[in-house]
Amino acid sequence: MSSTLRQVLLVAIAGIVMVVVGIPQIEKLAADRDLLKPYDFVQYWSAGRQLLDGRDAYDPDQLIPLQRNMYDGVRKAIMMWNPPYTLPLTLPFAALPWRLAQFLWLGMQLGAVLLSADLFWRIYGGDPSKRWISWLLALTFAPTLFLLLMGQISGLLLLGLSGFLYFHQKERPALAGCFAALTSIKPHLFALFALVLLLESIRDRKIRRSILAGGTLLLVASILPMLWNVQVWQQYVEAMRRPPSDTFETMREFEHPTIGFRLRQMLPGQPFAAQFIPVIIALIAIGLIWWRDRQPWLWTRRMPMLILVAALTAGYGAWAFDLVILLLPLVPIAVCLSETKKPTLIAVITLVYLILNFLVLRSIQEVGSQSNPWITPVVLVAYAIAVLGGCRSRDAWKFG
Repeated sequence: MSSTLRQVLLVAIAGIVMVVVGIPQIEKLAADRDLLKPYDFVQYWSAGRQLLDGRDAYDPDQLIPLQRNMYDGVRKAIMMWNPPYTLPLTLPFAALPWRLAQFLWLGMQLGAVLLSADLFWRIYGGDPSKRWISWLLALTFAPTLFLLLMGQISGLLLLGLSGFLYFHQKERPALAGCFAALTSIKPHLFALFALVLLLESIRDRKIRRSILAGGTLLLVASILPMLWNVQVWQQYVEAMRRPPSDTFETMREFEHPTIGFRLRQMLPGQPFAAQFIPVIIALIAIGLIWWRDRQPWLWTRRMPMLILVAALTAGYGAWAFDLVILLLPLVPIAVCLSETKKPTLIAVITLVYLILNFLVLRSIQEVGSQSNPWITPVVLVAYAIAVLGGCRSRDAWKFG
């Protein structure tokens, strides 16, 4: 029997065993509503379900009965604030019973995170035999756990970044653009990325092709929900303007772990617009850097720092589950440490990483555990230590 045939046979046997043993266990998990509560997943499933029924996916009064049937902890409607072009991603799950859909959703998010970490490892020149380091990093990074426990969508944001970089490096701009379109699920986190794409389109034909492909995909995704509810975009805008009530909470009432939110708290009247001052400053700075260079933007080199600054200056959001995108700067650091012969550098960065994860996970049972404003600064410090410690010599990913 050939080696390939033996491997296929072993995989087949393992699959059969997993199905026979796993199905009864999955049924038990599905029956236990106290295990893996749906939390934020309720917003994606209920919005998709509303759309499939031809109803308003952004009406809190219609969403609450669905959400309370899933999770009795719902007091006010948990809104899917993502634009309607996100709804096509939720429809296949909304067509299923919510508990089955939840497990499949978690599997998709975990798969997106692991695949992204693996792609980053390849992009930044990691030894193929050490790819397991990127998987371990993804699985042990505290925001990954928050993402899975909350049932959030941020794994697809990370996949958007990794897919863009991978296919841009492979000179397949259309595919790069289609993956970049995933970052528009939460556009407030990627304003800097969007600006650089637009600026680069002035002088880079491949980036123009990426924007065209990504824009076309978003256009199709924007029209698709209208097949079920032609007013979906109007209803989204109305929900954004809706005042708070007993069943509804706007983004203005949220506490955001951002610099902009702290700045807002310091100003008289706490104007919501103040939260966007840091990102506006960052946009101006990135624009000036681009203008100063007058040469093609080195995406793999500058993306880690670009994402760090974007997370640090985001106008709102940037909760722990969103910060899974920081695997982008973390994986290049891991690549460097896997090759360096500097034990002190390895020890210092590993210690910073362990302390970060310990403190984040320690807070997981606390109220407001998603609001850890120091996650991004700590990763930024680790990145700076790596650069100052010698990783700057790796031309593929240094910032400058």
